[in-house]
Amino acid sequence: MSTTHHIKRINDTRSLPLRLATGGMLGTLAVGGVVAVNAQKDVTVDLNGERIELATFSSDVEGALAAAGVEYADDDLIYPAPSEDLNSGESITVRTAKPVAVTVDGEEKTMKSTALTVDDLLSTMDGVAPGAAVLAGDEEATAGDKITDGMELEVVSPKIVSIKDGGKVTYTSIAAKTVGDVLKERGIKVDSDDRVSPGVEEKLTPGTKIVVDRVEVQEFDLTEDFDAEPNYVDDENLEKGEERVVEEGMPGERERTIKKVLVNGKEESKDVISENILTKPRPATIARGTKEAA
Repeated sequence: MSTTHHIKRINDTRSLPLRLATGGMLGTLAVGGVVAVNAQKDVTVDLNGERIELATFSSDVEGALAAAGVEYADDDLIYPAPSEDLNSGESITVRTAKPVAVTVDGEEKTMKSTALTVDDLLSTMDGVAPGAAVLAGDEEATAGDKITDGMELEVVSPKIVSIKDGGKVTYTSIAAKTVGDVLKERGIKVDSDDRVSPGVEEKLTPGTKIVVDRVEVQEFDLTEDFDAEPNYVDDENLEKGEERVVEEGMPGERERTIKKVLVNGKEESKDVISENILTKPRPATIARGTKEAA
């Protein structure tokens, strides 16, 4: 006599999809005037975190899985094993093996895993330090994220680095890939004038020393007097080393644009970037002696 199974979905208290399978018939058999009722068993199948509640007359785990429509492969995790006898109230765990790739600090490992979540997977791996950051693509993965077919994870171990920002040094332990990630994680903002060494794209290694120099660029105009270079003439009546002003000069006036660069509050450079002569200066005439001393 055939036994039919009806399956429908409801939600349990954890909001996980729940499938309910119940026997359509109790399978009553009359033999010699005696009525025997087959033993119906209520079991639960946990398929990759999805609960299936099932009422079945199957005698073993494999039969219960078939009744629930669960297909599995040799490398999947089944507990209890499919050959085990089925008892009422049994809870059957099924974890499908999925191909995944995990890169730990640049070293890639490919595997098939029956882990349900990211946390389950990493807990089975060596070399994953506590406090490591886990990325799935460009997004940060959480411990409870479910493992999917072909999933690619990147694990970044925490590293102790120093940050010298504007002359002040701090030390921190951080799980970051690059110098730029450290600055972003620590809320250190830099503008186009500031200098970061090593560069923001440089990969982070244990003991990396990050230096941030705060650069301030100032531009301002000023008007000033200035003198022209004097004209020198020889005078044989003056001894060598002596000078005499023959004609006084007159200063001119100019307007300049100055660019000053301050690094961490100290002046690094001061340059003239433009100049406009308002009044030309008149050079002085100075006589220089040529006569040999007595």
